[in-house]
Amino acid sequence: MPEPGASPDPSHARGFRVAALLISPFLFFVVAEVGLAIVGFGGRPHLFVDAANVPGYLEPNSQVMRRYFPEREARLGIDPIIFKKQKAPDTKRVIVQGGSTAAGFPFGRWAGLAGMLGDRLEATHPYSDIEVVSTAMAAINSYTLLDFVDEIIEVEPDAVLIYAGHNEYVGIFGAGSALTAQRSRTATQLHLQLSRFRVYQWVSTLLSSVARSRVESSSPATNARDTLMAQAASSPEVSIGSPIYNDGLLQFESNLSEILARYQGAGIPVYIATLVSNERDQAPFAGGVVDESIAAEFEALMNASQGAYQAGRLDEARETAKQALELASEAANVWFMLGRIEEAAGRIDIARSAYEAAKDLDRLRFRAPEVFNQTIRKLAEEFGATVVEVRANMLVRSPKRLIGKELMLEHLHPNARGYFLLADAFYRVLDREQFFGPAQVDWSDEDAYRDMPITGIDRVLAAHAVREIRNDYPFRPDRIEVSFPEPENEVMTIAKRIYEDPSVWLAGMESLLQYYIGRDQTADAAVVARMTAQALPWEAAPNIAAAKLLLKLGRMRQAARYFERGLDVGTTEPATLVLLARIYLRLDENKSADKMVTRLRDLDPNHAALEKLDARMRVRQNTTLRNEPTNKPGGHSGEGAVQ
Repeated sequence: MPEPGASPDPSHARGFRVAALLISPFLFFVVAEVGLAIVGFGGRPHLFVDAANVPGYLEPNSQVMRRYFPEREARLGIDPIIFKKQKAPDTKRVIVQGGSTAAGFPFGRWAGLAGMLGDRLEATHPYSDIEVVSTAMAAINSYTLLDFVDEIIEVEPDAVLIYAGHNEYVGIFGAGSALTAQRSRTATQLHLQLSRFRVYQWVSTLLSSVARSRVESSSPATNARDTLMAQAASSPEVSIGSPIYNDGLLQFESNLSEILARYQGAGIPVYIATLVSNERDQAPFAGGVVDESIAAEFEALMNASQGAYQAGRLDEARETAKQALELASEAANVWFMLGRIEEAAGRIDIARSAYEAAKDLDRLRFRAPEVFNQTIRKLAEEFGATVVEVRANMLVRSPKRLIGKELMLEHLHPNARGYFLLADAFYRVLDREQFFGPAQVDWSDEDAYRDMPITGIDRVLAAHAVREIRNDYPFRPDRIEVSFPEPENEVMTIAKRIYEDPSVWLAGMESLLQYYIGRDQTADAAVVARMTAQALPWEAAPNIAAAKLLLKLGRMRQAARYFERGLDVGTTEPATLVLLARIYLRLDENKSADKMVTRLRDLDPNHAALEKLDARMRVRQNTTLRNEPTNKPGGHSGEGAVQ
């Protein structure tokens, strides 16, 4: 103990200063973090949020992209599909992960895997409570999928379905994207972890603003590339085997390994699909030679091969193409030319390999290389996931087993039939495993295809979206504005209104519904009504409208499901109770019929239909010992008028 009046120990003072220096940054960080929270800056948007106007339900957060780019308008979002906050014991919940194809671009939500598969399961398993929820959105890749995993596990899915891999080079945080964090997986992971903090978000916002102001001052003109999506899509040319190419392979394999490991650890089955793209009808975006010293010779050989091919001299065309191949085997264009030649010669397997090589060697990497499918199969086996062979499903349904324009809209996204086949591949695997139990309704592939949830409006809007895509990068260097075509019919007129103002979607769907009803197109009207009801499950009117149209088509069990939803959300129409009671009697579901009759009697003891319903109930009770089934096979049984 120092004597009174003695000088303080200098070592203690130095220790205090060192401690203060060490603690000060931490205190500053804490104070800044709290201060930014108080003023409402930043924060980490949750993946799932309370559904607006629907107590007790969650939905994917349309603003979740702000967790990566808080300073930008969130133009990329997840289509909202609500699901119960508290999962019921008998509910099967499935979560979909992926990019724009999994999301259904350019048709929208119902073409996506969750929409298409969920709608089909509703038809085949009407007695089951199945939720298929999408977290898919455009421009994201395996980094974002990995970032979502823990929050997906929290909502207790019974399975996760994944279709992803095309955005590993050009997507957000892609190896070759303008919106990558660093050319390093470790740095990107660190960036994603730090972006949880408001201070880091504030610094990132400041730096991004400065960078954008410099770009704008040097190049004030703006075009489509100034949007978040377009910047994510911009990419340098990436040659196979180059450092960036290898970075993309590494990040896909490493992130996917971690994704599958986490789900495996949580005991959640994963169904992951092989990837598909347009191989036959999409020439490489960047497929010429890199070495300028041989460019002229290469182009001369290519022109000669093309001329011989067009003249039908296939042997000559092949030999000339092979000379070009010897000159530049890494040039995707010559492989694409060989694909054309071998296809014309009827050597389809060789043609398929050549088209695949052309895709893999394309230096603008908008399409995943085939090695990604090998990675998917390898990791699925390692982590106990189930591979869904989407590519094989499309190959066998393509002319000559060459995937092209018959199933694809452009380079990457399927057309309506292609989207059906993508969901069909998942459905077949799940059905084979009896994941949801045996099908409760006879619903053939033809029924499902005819009934797919894509409307005339969706097709018109998708066609225009493809026109816009083909008049922009990477199909051309500079964007050309494309006007929406002048409407030729009522469906195009409605679609144009929605294109100009997406907020009128609901009114447009009602107009389309009335248009189909007026033309006695009941099946088309039922699709529109179902989609509207699925979009607004908390409103009675759309559910009742869908039920009545399904009843008119003789699809009684599915009609009952929509009538039940209408009752659950508040309709007290006696006519609905009468119809449901008659449907249940027709389906031999006597207990359910009795419940409807009881509710009708409580609502209106003197209703005119009660006497007949009571009489039919007595007849049923005297002639059958069957109770309401848990699984009623043969969904077309009981078709016909409800009396």
